[in-house]
Amino acid sequence: MAFERGSLILVEYAARLDDGTVIEAANHGGDAPEGVRNFSSEPKLVSVGDPSYPVLRGFDRALADAEVNAPRTVTIQPADAYGERRRDKVKMITARKLGKDADRYTVGDTVEVNNSTGVILSMGSGRVRVDFNHIFAGKSITYEFTVLKQLESDTDKIEGLLAQAGLLEDYDPLHESGEDPDELDDLTPGGEDSTDEDLDAVLKDDLGGEDLDDDLDEDPDAPGEGGDSADDDLDDDEDLDDLDDLDDDEDDEDDLDDLDDETADSPATPGYTLADGTLTVAVPPSLHRDPKLQDKKYLIQMDLFRFVPHLRVVRFLETYHNAAI
Repeated sequence: MAFERGSLILVEYAARLDDGTVIEAANHGGDAPEGVRNFSSEPKLVSVGDPSYPVLRGFDRALADAEVNAPRTVTIQPADAYGERRRDKVKMITARKLGKDADRYTVGDTVEVNNSTGVILSMGSGRVRVDFNHIFAGKSITYEFTVLKQLESDTDKIEGLLAQAGLLEDYDPLHESGEDPDELDDLTPGGEDSTDEDLDAVLKDDLGGEDLDDDLDEDPDAPGEGGDSADDDLDDDEDLDDLDDLDDDEDDEDDLDDLDDETADSPATPGYTLADGTLTVAVPPSLHRDPKLQDKKYLIQMDLFRFVPHLRVVRFLETYHNAAI
């Protein structure tokens, strides 16, 4: 099968140079190959033919024609990988362009000059020769890969995108989603398929089985049966006192405290809720102090709206607990 442009897929792969050196790999649940430069223990999320979650051009073309769970091997030529080596990208610069720490650099070190990254080839007499070609420029790269899954349901897309941004912990990328957000909306009181009878049933359960209509039909100021309205009012007051006593019951408060402790110690599973087109994402505590958190939230909301277009609102929830209690 050929994936359409913009399809979200999960890919497991290893990228090797002609000498067999693994330069990049993503292996679900696997260990990093020895000496690999860039490794992920989770499959890579790719948006086929799209710049949202890109890969090298040659690899992207191979993915577009791949099939799920069908291992493939493809060799990408330099022009479709990191480009050919260019002599004009090898430049001589003054040492002062390396900043105040220029004396600490030596041949082979990687430096950044004017937002370009290069490798020092030689140094001397206050001048530095730097190669600004990509480290793998001019090299062919062989990919051994398998498309593990296409994210087709809205649930899979939401979870895959949140996990890619680090906003969903304990994510199993290969699980089979049993529900779609559209279906979840329909099951939510107030959703498109819910009725007044459904809502009444929910409230009736909360009130211990009493019928709402029976309570509303009664006149609160009408005398009770047998003309004992005053006594009935006193009984009502006693009932209210009993309810107040129940609220103050120490055992109930202890139970609530225990429940709060359990909730605080247990991460949300999953770390989001969806109701009536509003997605609320619980930000993991590990990201609360991340200086790039705001950027992550901004970028992920754009992707969520793009890949799950029926979403109307995306909210991020950060919860902090008083450590002194």
